[in-house]
Parts: sequence; C-alpha cells; structure tokens
Amino acid sequence: MSRIRYSNRPASRRAGEYPSVEDSAETNEICKDAERLVDNGIFVAAAGGNIEIFSTIIHAPASAEKVLAVGGLDQDGNWWNSCFGPSHQGTIKPDVAALAKNVNGSDAIIANEYVVKNGTSASTPLVAGLAALMLEKKPSLTALDLKSIICLTSYRTFDTRIIKDNIIGWGSVQGYAALDALENPIMISDTIQVSLDENMSVYCQPITLSAGYHYFELEELGDAEAEMYLFDGNSDENGNPILISHSINKLNDLLMDPYSRMGVYSTTNHDYYLVLKLIHGTGYGSFTINLVIEYRNVVIVALSITSFLGLLYVGKQLIDFNKIYF
Repeated sequence: MSRIRYSNRPASRRAGEYPSVEDSAETNEICKDAERLVDNGIFVAAAGGNIEIFSTIIHAPASAEKVLAVGGLDQDGNWWNSCFGPSHQGTIKPDVAALAKNVNGSDAIIANEYVVKNGTSASTPLVAGLAALMLEKKPSLTALDLKSIICLTSYRTFDTRIIKDNIIGWGSVQGYAALDALENPIMISDTIQVSLDENMSVYCQPITLSAGYHYFELEELGDAEAEMYLFDGNSDENGNPILISHSINKLNDLLMDPYSRMGVYSTTNHDYYLVLKLIHGTGYGSFTINLVIEYRNVVIVALSITSFLGLLYVGKQLIDFNKIYF
C-alpha cells in the first residue's frame, strides 16, 4: 500500500530558501530524500514550478526521477506558465500537467474561506487527490504504480501525436481513465467498442494477452480521430510507463488509410494496458478496436517462401544444365 505526499515548494520558493539548479549537491540531496520516500511506499507528487525571470527549469524535488512532476494548464488545455524540462539531470519533465489557472481552493489562513490561486502549487494537489482516489479503489497500489498509471492515462491537449515532451509531459491527467485502469484485466478475443467525448478523452482497459503475435486494428466510426497505445502492465524502476506499441504512423495519413494498426509479440501470458486517446480537436465519436490477423505479414511470409522455393528451382535447373552441357 502506498501513502501520498505532495510538495508545492518549487512553485513558491523564496530567495535563499531552495537550491538553485547550479547548486547540484544540495539539489541532488533533496532529490535523493524524495526518492527515499518513494522507496518506502510514499507516493510523491511535486510542483514543477512557475516561470520566473531567472528560472525556467524544473527544480528539486520535482526533478527527481521517481517523483511525479506536475506542470500547469489553463482551462482550454494550453500550457500555463509552468517550468519545463529537461531537468538538470537530463530527464524529460514534467511528467503530467493539471489545471493551474484560476483554481478554487481553501484559504490556508482564514477558516472556512476559499481563494482562487494560479500555479503548479494549485495543480499538484489535484493530482495528489486523484492518487488518493486510486488508492481508495485499490489499496495494494505501490507508489510507482500510481505514478505510471497516472502518466499513461494522461491526455495530450496539443501536439497530440507526440508521446511525451518537456512542456506537459504525458499530458493532462484523466481521472476516469486512471480509475478504469485499476479494473481486473480481461482476455480479448474479438472486438471492443469505445466512445470518447469531452468528458472521456482517454479509454484504458487492462488486458491479458496469450503467448504469440497479436495485432490491433482501429476503425474510426465518424470524423473523430484517435490513436492506440499498448503499455506493459508493469512500470520501469522509476515508475515510468513502458510503451510496447502504438498506432502513430504518418504513412497512414499519406496513404489515406482508414485504419490504424499496432502489433505485439508476447512470449507468455502477460498483462498490458490497452489505451485509446482521442486526437485533440478532431471532435468526439465512437471507435472499434479489433483483434485481427495481420494479413500484410502473412503476405510477406508467403512471398518469402515463394521466393525461396523459386531460388531452389532455379538452382536445380542450373545444376541440371551443367550436367547436360558440361
């Protein structure tokens, strides 16, 4: 079971209170302290910080690899004045983003009063709250589980076919998809019907695949566009999602192919997250995800066998020719 901690220190630091990026020794020590918390089962979400005159790079502890660094968005999903990566260690940061403009919250000084705040100090508690809901649904989640699932279910509100960047990371956190990711895995044998809209931009279904080759084909039932992703059921050692396959392919657009595809080879029965993300700005609609035979691969194999047999035949004819005339 994981406990939760969030920090807003980078976004509200005062002169002399926090180390600068150049102060690598102190910065590294803060990062190590945060990662020790994670290693002891405490999920840590930290504010990435806000752009200042002399500061644009994410500071500690958000720069720690095992810490979930949170960037900022406005109400329209645009980047909002938050620090960007890479971190001073060279890591892509932030990991995700959340609403950081005109956020209503309780006043820290006056009881029973609310105030409107801006910045990643406001967006970070939103992410920590999602982690708390996830733990309520599934108490066995580890700190790294929480980080990975929140990341892989996030939604890119711009540059949607980029998987992760140094501005909003994996994207805007999506509560419904993150909670759906906690359901028990299912075995897929045929077709899944999915509908995505403004309230549900990401679909996540835990699945189990048997050993062998598996191919997924996405059919868009309307004008809305989406991309498929397949993530490993486990994260890496820092809680980052492990992307196994995806359907992003610019060649499909050039060929005007109506289907998007992705494939995976599994050596044993294994758990994955099957994720469908709406392409921002293309509208809302329904989709069909089919588990299919990849006929193009079958054709390639058949052609390869035919070519091999053809070479054998030509070789035999040459041998017979040599026997007759030489």
